[in-house]
Amino acid sequence: MVGAQKERALKTHRLRKAQIGQAFPVIQEVSRNLTLETWTDYAEGLLSGSASGAETSGVIVAETQSKRIRGLFVYKVEESLNYGLSLVIQHLVLPGLGRTTVATALYDSIRRLAAKNNCACIRIEAPPETKWDMEYFRKQGQQVINRLLCLPVQNSFP
Repeated sequence: MVGAQKERALKTHRLRKAQIGQAFPVIQEVSRNLTLETWTDYAEGLLSGSASGAETSGVIVAETQSKRIRGLFVYKVEESLNYGLSLVIQHLVLPGLGRTTVATALYDSIRRLAAKNNCACIRIEAPPETKWDMEYFRKQGQQVINRLLCLPVQNSFP
């Protein structure tokens, strides 16, 4: 029961620079070929923010009372032709065990970020193999509107 209570008491906040290494095994759940160096450079870039102090990009983590990171997402605020200012969610990590608790905490954080940044739209980029995630977010009112196609071009063309 004590473990269940700690799981329910998830806290979400912006990833701190000192936590970048701790978040690495978590982000690897959705980016298996990622190296620690690449993750560190990417996360540090997101955390540096703009000169104005605006937090229009970053990483949000959900952690237990014992400071264990259970899930995370990367966010960016972008202008969309169809929707105006949009909060774009990428690299969303939800664990298998305790997934609903983590998803609820992170989605609450997503809604707060969208409101704080005056976003008219929340766009979540979820990989196609995440059936549970898709059902959860549909229940939150999210709609599937497009398919995202990706081709790494580094070695694709002669």
